[in-house]
Amino acid sequence: MTAQDLVAYLQQQGFTLRPAPGGFLGIQPKGKLTDELRETIRRRKAEILAVLTRPAEQQELSQTRRPLPPVPPPSFDAEVMAQICNEVLDRWKRKDWGPCHRCGQTAWYEHLGFSLCGIRTPLTDYGRRVQ
Repeated sequence: MTAQDLVAYLQQQGFTLRPAPGGFLGIQPKGKLTDELRETIRRRKAEILAVLTRPAEQQELSQTRRPLPPVPPPSFDAEVMAQICNEVLDRWKRKDWGPCHRCGQTAWYEHLGFSLCGIRTPLTDYGRRVQ
């Protein structure tokens, strides 16, 4: 039985365990302790105190019985997609958008941070043509 299991067992039996200053262990109700439990607690007091003084997050993590799955190596697809994305970003930084995929023209303009096709999206400002 691990120290964590022992603490859980004692708590299920109605005991309250708390670490006390000076390396002592407080247990309530003392009258309910059997001689066998007293001896077990004396032998494993350091382990019990370690369990009680661990942060709650670590207690939760220590109860995991399954190992974590291995981290897979980066796939070829991920590398190819990263390369494609980087190429597209480089083209956008150079403002090299190529031909419009709908009309084939190459005259682009920029409006509010967007690059727009001059044929498919005429440059207007609420009905007025902007130079």
